[in-house]
Amino acid sequence: MRGFVGVLQADAYAGYDKIFEDGRIIEAACSAHCRRKFHEIHERQEHVVGTLAHQALQRIGALYALEQRIRGHGAEQRLLHRQRHAKPLLAQLHDWLGESLSQLSSKSPLATAIGYALGNWRALNVYVEDRRIEIDNNTAERALRGVVLGRKNYLHFGSDSGGSRAAIIYSLVGTCKLNGIDPYAYLRHVLVHIADHPINRVAELLPWAVAGELSTPALKHEAGSLKPSCLWQNGVTMNDTELIEALSNASSLELYELSRIIDWLLADPRRIVAIRSQLNIGKSVQFMDWRSGQMRAGKVVAMKDAQATVQDDASRTQWKLSYAAIDPGAGPESIEAQSTSLPQPQVQKPGPQDFRRGDRVSFTDKYLQPQIGTITRNNQRAASVEREGCTGWRVPFGMLAHVMDI
Repeated sequence: MRGFVGVLQADAYAGYDKIFEDGRIIEAACSAHCRRKFHEIHERQEHVVGTLAHQALQRIGALYALEQRIRGHGAEQRLLHRQRHAKPLLAQLHDWLGESLSQLSSKSPLATAIGYALGNWRALNVYVEDRRIEIDNNTAERALRGVVLGRKNYLHFGSDSGGSRAAIIYSLVGTCKLNGIDPYAYLRHVLVHIADHPINRVAELLPWAVAGELSTPALKHEAGSLKPSCLWQNGVTMNDTELIEALSNASSLELYELSRIIDWLLADPRRIVAIRSQLNIGKSVQFMDWRSGQMRAGKVVAMKDAQATVQDDASRTQWKLSYAAIDPGAGPESIEAQSTSLPQPQVQKPGPQDFRRGDRVSFTDKYLQPQIGTITRNNQRAASVEREGCTGWRVPFGMLAHVMDI
């Protein structure tokens, strides 16, 4: 941080305190860390509605809802919106936290959570006065997720200078991702050009400066070099059967390279923003059921940076989906039109007669993770399923499948 002047947004780790002592660097706190402390208490209280923890989450949620409306807008518009709407909500939240703290024991977990918020209140309010920063530093933490996942594989860099160089590489790779650039293509571009580039104009090689040269057209060229180029014939898209046959004849390496390009294109921030700009809470949409490959109808109930939560109209199940899996321009009417044009097979839904106590079953939990357990009790609509060392689940019969040992 030597020589840096500006805003540093981070959690309230005490080790950072010396950075802010001389006033060159302004501390901006992370509202997500503040919210997390109330969320953990709300979970321990089994999500009971109306508790102080629940009220705190609702008040913080209102601030995030305001940020959702202005995400992607210009800096001046964001600042004006925050001053007009977020600042009064923060003042109300501060008063409410003070009143609630007076009702609690000083040693209670909720008092600790409120104390954290009030103790960092000035830093939590910086984003309202500074149009450059966000309400939290989740974007930076997501960028470091790959470092955290891989750190056990490379615990040692050999020297302090090695660690500094690694930090530079990590920063460049993270910046590439934020600007929608393939990090490998960017590093290759820099290594090719840097030897002949004037050192006093090295800023011209930063990711955002070369984004135009390394965006989608470069990847299109790479995609065109793949042997499964027969995916398109004479400019006409092939039907599904021919497409699958062409992919089946490709080697594993070719498929992997193709999947890398597709993943990169889907993660393009411009695509995400284009879809998100057409969505709002409560909007009816279509989404892809990844288990069956069919489109379903639902309503958007929550929106985050990289994914949205959609509630299925038929089963009331909530799905956490990437924006690529959502069709914002189609509601339930188009799905009904599709369902009437094709004959629908009659499928007998599983019921209590299909499962007995002691059966081993599998199901997908509310976090879309596969689970396996044993049925301990049945009623007319659902079964109680327990896993060893874990809490039990109440699962509708329609979501259960038998597990057979082979």
